[in-house]
Amino acid sequence: EFKSSGWAFKANGEFQYDFSYVENPDNRTNTVNLGYNGRARRLIIGFQGDMPGSIKYKMELNFAQAQVDYEDIWLAWEPTDSILSAKIGFYYPFVSLENLTSNKLSSFVERAQMNDAWASNRRIGASIGLANRAGNFRFDAGMFNGNITSSFANTDWSASARGVYYPKALGGQLHMAANYQYRRTAVQNQSFTYQAR
Repeated sequence: EFKSSGWAFKANGEFQYDFSYVENPDNRTNTVNLGYNGRARRLIIGFQGDMPGSIKYKMELNFAQAQVDYEDIWLAWEPTDSILSAKIGFYYPFVSLENLTSNKLSSFVERAQMNDAWASNRRIGASIGLANRAGNFRFDAGMFNGNITSSFANTDWSASARGVYYPKALGGQLHMAANYQYRRTAVQNQSFTYQAR
């Protein structure tokens, strides 16, 4: 991490490789899916830091599976002496804690199915935040469009809000939260399928 005169820059990354072996004695099952198999699930390279004026930034790209995928890309205004904050870029709408938590810190290899079923993916958006000075309550609300790779026919949008109360108690950290989302699908696609596998 490099710091100088209100500026900060920190490189980061993550590599996750899935590897498996399934026995197929004497090749009795005619398939290419058994035996040794593997793939890079995540090959993330990024950076984050601070700029003068209480500005924070973050950018991450995922190079796994022979393509470039966008992770978090945002700018945020987060002054330490104010209860207000603002954010703009490509990031998760305000949904469950499990979805907002980095995959590096999750309890299980996969997130719960509801995160996939409700398609709570990153979206282009802007939001404002309100946090009390005691540091145990936060409320965020924002408006979001679709994926960063969508075409100009990207007419879907959503409004998202989340409040959380997180006091220190019982020898640990409590986390009680509620969120709300209102979503409109794209004009050319007025149906939406919720599913998980």
